[in-house]
Amino acid sequence: MPRTRLLFVNLTAIIMLALLLFFPFRSPLLVTLAIAITTLLLFFAHFVLTDLDNPFEGSWNLSAEPFAELVSKSSKQIDENP
Repeated sequence: MPRTRLLFVNLTAIIMLALLLFFPFRSPLLVTLAIAITTLLLFFAHFVLTDLDNPFEGSWNLSAEPFAELVSKSSKQIDENP
């Protein structure tokens, strides 16, 4: 992932959490719950973003085989229909 995008994502996450601290909650339990849920969601979003940055590596990845099959089928059709 480009450093600029990663910096933007991390900075945005930090700002969101920092602004959440200034929100006027009435209960400390709600503050804790809101920060925990937001942190969890931001963590998962960061994980997915960094994992999907390279489609051929990571937890969710693609294989190059379907693309190779598509190229071979396309080249056969082009050869058959000049």
